[in-house]
Amino acid sequence: MCFAGPTFSAELSPSSQYISRAWNTDDGLPHNSAQVIFQTQNGYLWIGTKEGMFRFDGINFVNFEDAAWPGLDGQSFTAICETSRGEFWFGTENWGLGNLHRGKVFQYAETNGFNYGAVRAICETPDGSIWIGSNEGLIRFRQGNFQRFTEKVGLASSMVRSFYQEPDGTLWIATGPLSRPDRRCVS
Repeated sequence: MCFAGPTFSAELSPSSQYISRAWNTDDGLPHNSAQVIFQTQNGYLWIGTKEGMFRFDGINFVNFEDAAWPGLDGQSFTAICETSRGEFWFGTENWGLGNLHRGKVFQYAETNGFNYGAVRAICETPDGSIWIGSNEGLIRFRQGNFQRFTEKVGLASSMVRSFYQEPDGTLWIATGPLSRPDRRCVS
């Protein structure tokens, strides 16, 4: 039996093919702990760090911790998503889940139904549902309501670290082991 793997030429070393650049606090990145990065439809990169969220245009970082976003100063941002409708969702370690729509931030936390721990991942599926991966399961936000899914629907663990969405909406979920819940259980 023979297995063929990729071969690499010495002529194609990464240093000769690509230009590499790192940004840190000396270059304007407000904190050296980037945890999540997301590119929005308008081309901006959004970077979530352990001490805030920032928009990057390729040259400058803009800090979005101001009076318009009360309570977000110094938060640890862990997930970012933009929906097909242009809504901006973000998750944090302690503040909960946030939705920025038409310049206003709405917080989902224990006081209004989101009591699922730290947010680890967010995405929108083709049906318009917002899926949230958290320390306490996979949560779907649809028509103004949260629904939690755990091991009972086939997740290997309720600790959802990240997920990948296929074009047909199928979610692959990193829970330690890899999970793919049966669609009949999460519909």
